[in-house]
Amino acid sequence: MSISLAKKISGFLGAICCGAVLALAPTTAASAHPIITWMDCDSGSSTIVCFMDYTGAHEPAAIQWFVNGTLRSAWDGQKSVMTSCTLNNTYIIQVKVTDIHGFASQTVDVLCRRVWE
Repeated sequence: MSISLAKKISGFLGAICCGAVLALAPTTAASAHPIITWMDCDSGSSTIVCFMDYTGAHEPAAIQWFVNGTLRSAWDGQKSVMTSCTLNNTYIIQVKVTDIHGFASQTVDVLCRRVWE
């Protein structure tokens, strides 16, 4: 009976040990970096509006917007933004999402228009 009890205890401790190791192992989805699922900008009335969404980020994630390479810190954390623009000028709009695993960014060129299209 001692051997049987020793085997049971050994098996029990092994199960606890292995279960703990598996519980601590990172999953692929949890260690993935953010992915920008869509971004769209449009222009009209001398205004540019942009919308974005993302997935795969480990929260809290940071959202940053850039216009012609310059950070617009007032827009931090926003999924939609709006700014005035000068007619017939092209603006380079970039959004960047960062979390503890990395970042994703997407850029679009937007022509400033008088009429919404």
